[in-house]
Amino acid sequence: MVMADSDELQAVIDDFVARGTFRAEGPQVGTGGTAIWRVHWFGGHVLTLRVGRRGIAVAPVLPPLSSRSTLYRELRAWLLAQQSADQPAHRRLDPAVYRLSVNNSAGDIRVCLKSDAAPADVLCRAVQLIHALYLDFLNGPGRLDWVIEAFGLDPDNPRLR
Repeated sequence: MVMADSDELQAVIDDFVARGTFRAEGPQVGTGGTAIWRVHWFGGHVLTLRVGRRGIAVAPVLPPLSSRSTLYRELRAWLLAQQSADQPAHRRLDPAVYRLSVNNSAGDIRVCLKSDAAPADVLCRAVQLIHALYLDFLNGPGRLDWVIEAFGLDPDNPRLR
């Protein structure tokens, strides 16, 4: 299923690259026909997008973050809130369509999005979710010091690129 959709998946990746959201390497073929892209996002952070029959996995979403930290709890709550009816329709991940999970293994945060929708649609929604995380969540109050340290930014000019 996934490799049959590889042109559509690549078109989604190419669209985000053209808009300057990230740079991408791939796809590579993983086990079971999984399509894998290495994505260079903000501050040089590299994520892996794995698109398989059962959905999309994105990891590590951020630099290492302790599962016991307040910031991780806030991140998890923010991600899960993206399925809330309080979200605008164009940003909301409808829980009837998308199953969202967030895991933290030794500080590496993995976001999984599963759906019966077309793989290209699920990939697009997953990238939009991670992009919103970088634009909205990380720019929230009290997070600047962590962002500067985690991404190795200049404290006098802490801009996400």
